[in-house]
Amino acid sequence: MENRRHDRFHSRRQGIVAVNREELTIRFADDFILADTAAIETVTKEWISRLQGYHPIDRLEISIGTFYVENPYVKVSAAGDEIDKIWLEINSYQFDLNHFLEEILPRTLAHEFHHIIRLRYHQEFHLAALAVNEGLADHFMMEVTGCKKPGYVQPIDPDLLKKLEPFIQRDLFNKDFNHRIWQKGSREQGVPHTFAYRFGFMLVDRYFLQNPEKSALNSFGLDCREIISLFVL
Repeated sequence: MENRRHDRFHSRRQGIVAVNREELTIRFADDFILADTAAIETVTKEWISRLQGYHPIDRLEISIGTFYVENPYVKVSAAGDEIDKIWLEINSYQFDLNHFLEEILPRTLAHEFHHIIRLRYHQEFHLAALAVNEGLADHFMMEVTGCKKPGYVQPIDPDLLKKLEPFIQRDLFNKDFNHRIWQKGSREQGVPHTFAYRFGFMLVDRYFLQNPEKSALNSFGLDCREIISLFVL
């Protein structure tokens, strides 16, 4: 597929534009028009200020770029896999700035903010950590923004869980596991797309139902083993 940008992102500006506000740095790639960067900057600062009310941070860098894929359901790609950095890329195909500012950007920032805070408590990475991290981040996102459950976390059929149990047990605390299998899916092993997110959401949901005094707003440092212990077929 041709890797090109939507016309609204074309700009004569070159290089990186950085906006510094105390501990927050926002970096835009060179393919944004100025009106978009101003609007995105404003909403980003508002939400980061709000999110820091749940857990303060000393500094944060947010890098924002674009990509192009002709899929109307793929709006953004993002990661918060460093303690003080979030990056996100916006799909410029059928881009709607207002929808992005009102819904996509707040949800994405909340989700990734939870990831970078959780890294301050836990750095291990295996299937248990991946699933719980995503489940907690989605619950945090829902509580903070008031959004509905993401479409990618549909219920898991018990028969599928039973079928995948050997693979789950193999990777549960395996630090050398292939995370792409659980995030992107694997036909060979019968793992559906976004399984790690669905699995984690299910376990976290079950955990909070059994522990009503807790929520994603006060569980940044919760050990994934406490939640994974609920995985009983």
